[in-house]
Amino acid sequence: MSERDSSKAESDSHGKPPVPGAIGALAAGAFPAAVFAIVNSMPGVIPAASLAALAATAFGGTALSLAATRGPSGAINDAGSEREEALSDALFRAHDEVEALRRELDALADLIVDCDSDGRIMFANDAFLSVYGDDSVGRGIADIRPVDEADRQDAAHYITRIGGPDSPQQVIAWLDSRVQAGPEDTCFTRCVGRDVTRFVEAAAALGAARDEAEQASRAKARFLAAMSHEVRTPLNGILGLANLLLDDELTPAQRNHIHAIRQSGQTLAALVDEVLDFSRIEAGHIDLAEEDTSPRDIVREVSELLGIRAHAKGLGLGAYTAPDVPRTVRLDGGRLRQILTNLVTNAVKFTEAGSVSVTCGWKNEGRSRTGELIIEVRDTGPGIAAEDQQRIFSEFEQTGAARADGSGLGLAIVQRIVAAMDGHIGLTSKPGAGSAFTVRLPCKVAKPAAKAEKPLSGIKIAIAMSPAGERGCLAKTCRSLGAKVTENAAEADIILAEPNDASPETVRGKAIALLSLTDRPDPETIRASGFGGYLTRPVRIESLVARIAALRSAGVPAKPASAPAGDRLPRARYGLKVLLAEDDPVSAMLMVATLQRMGHEVTHVSDGRTALERLTAQAKNFDTALLDIQLPGATGLDIARIMKGRSRRPVLIAVTANALAAGKADAIDAGFDAHVTKPVDPHRLAMVLDTVPARSSSAA
Repeated sequence: MSERDSSKAESDSHGKPPVPGAIGALAAGAFPAAVFAIVNSMPGVIPAASLAALAATAFGGTALSLAATRGPSGAINDAGSEREEALSDALFRAHDEVEALRRELDALADLIVDCDSDGRIMFANDAFLSVYGDDSVGRGIADIRPVDEADRQDAAHYITRIGGPDSPQQVIAWLDSRVQAGPEDTCFTRCVGRDVTRFVEAAAALGAARDEAEQASRAKARFLAAMSHEVRTPLNGILGLANLLLDDELTPAQRNHIHAIRQSGQTLAALVDEVLDFSRIEAGHIDLAEEDTSPRDIVREVSELLGIRAHAKGLGLGAYTAPDVPRTVRLDGGRLRQILTNLVTNAVKFTEAGSVSVTCGWKNEGRSRTGELIIEVRDTGPGIAAEDQQRIFSEFEQTGAARADGSGLGLAIVQRIVAAMDGHIGLTSKPGAGSAFTVRLPCKVAKPAAKAEKPLSGIKIAIAMSPAGERGCLAKTCRSLGAKVTENAAEADIILAEPNDASPETVRGKAIALLSLTDRPDPETIRASGFGGYLTRPVRIESLVARIAALRSAGVPAKPASAPAGDRLPRARYGLKVLLAEDDPVSAMLMVATLQRMGHEVTHVSDGRTALERLTAQAKNFDTALLDIQLPGATGLDIARIMKGRSRRPVLIAVTANALAAGKADAIDAGFDAHVTKPVDPHRLAMVLDTVPARSSSAA
């Protein structure tokens, strides 16, 4: 019998069986395994304060397991020896895992603390202890880390502050959560804190920077408004007096000189407008109006307005609007005019020879009432290199090959307005081959295109003029009216020609002279050259049809006016009694003369107090009052607020050098009925004054 069998027999003979093998296996395997499983999941389920207790439990469980491997005499059998060795290894592994977990928690920068249900600290990592002290464990967390209720977002989210007035303050953001160690264990609270001092400081710095930027923006707006007023006031005198002089009888040389004065003033006024407009756009203030707009009228008006600049440089300026373009579309007409004006102005500025052409087209799908308005401005200028084509849309930028006077803001403004209108602007250009800017604006049709009429159907027209771009636009216009355009002047029924591009022998009896806006037409000279009449470029469709009809029926040349229509001041539809309150002597002289030339009766006062006395005591003697905003004694806004509640008062019109939208809004809110900006455009002023009787009737 072996020694093992002898031992078993001895045990049986004493009647005290050893611990059953099954129980030993459970004690030696299952219990430590459960302990180690809990250790592995410890960071998420049990408080770290239990690390020491857990280690003791693991050691105790291992000791129990070792006891289960021994017999009553304490001897270790072979199987027990193997188990004891395995349990010893497991014990050391558990110890290493516990220590590794503690090192991980201590290595975290976040503050971690576990509290029991009474708020006593059971465990704290090194980050917490370094802030609140090594003796924190066992104490109440509310005692060593109080929370101001003003710093609490809710029960789980709050902040605490460390440091006094003489030391840097540290801000810690906390998140509390309830944690349950096991299915039958009680819950405890785990608090995790993170130092957010630098974020708080960054937020404070950002807020201070924002406040400083807003203050700077307000200061810039005040500066621009002040400078606008200071610049516009003398500009008002320059442009207004130039308009008055142009309305008189002048020699050709005098008229040219005054045109130059007016052109310089208008350039300066446009520069002020660009700076103010860019400032508004840069701040994100792009106000868009949805209104019925006629693209055809805007193309014609801009072309005629800028035609004199082009002709003064010897350039051609042509415009063509396709027949399928709707009569009106839903679009901001003022912004469309601004886009086109900037593009054409740039084209004229940078082009030294040749022409500038403006074409307007329409694209839509089928019968849809939504489509794209397509406007192209093409020039024969120096062109733009590929590497510069994106840069020129930035503010204050011009191309190196074609620099000219100006702010460099025009294209930047155009691009931002087009983007605000959900449109797109593109550029096609090559050095030496000119440039073409194409604007596409989505919009809805308000009134579709009129039924195509062909008043020139069956007529052959030859066009003899040097600028190819302008000649192409005029040819397209003639074809759209039903005419056939031919290059053979001998077979043509009508010849449209510049005086220098035709001879009396070839044009006599069937030619119409195409004159620039800088020409001074003389009927005798035109007749002697063989022309039967003349048209001013860029040619209007209505004028073209009427002149051809007159030439074919009678051949009588039109009698030119003594002064161009663009130079004459508008005449009033209704003679009004006007009270003018203006403190600047030059502006006052200008406004009095302009109003009288229009046909109005004017009473002038130079301060706000006198204006208010006249309006309150003699209100029935005036149809309207033109009040400067900045008057001594009482401002125009003060006067408007006082007169606002009166049942009988004249129509109040604000005259101001503040071109910002806020200035107009302030005037209307104060009680003004209308608003005009310095330099005062006489045509704009005439339009406003023509509405006075209707405003007076509605007020009554």
